[in-house]
Amino acid sequence: MDIFVSFVEFDHESINIYIADQNNHRIIEYRKDATIGQVVAGGSETNRLTTLINAIIDYQNYAFIITDRGNKRVVRDGLVKMVK
Repeated sequence: MDIFVSFVEFDHESINIYIADQNNHRIIEYRKDATIGQVVAGGSETNRLTTLINAIIDYQNYAFIITDRGNKRVVRDGLVKMVK
């Protein structure tokens, strides 16, 4: 499976890295010292993200705010489980 990275977000509090995988329509979280990431937003047929441009972490609501250019929308998606 090929990954096309359109952006990377670094959470300074939890030291997690979030990678937008544009080819597979998802955001993947890599926790500190992890070798395998987990999908935290998108990645399914019912919640498809297309042409991910950017995302920010909404710390108050533990979610992402994502610009989804392909679907012409801005969405709040994916529970971010922050580990300190």
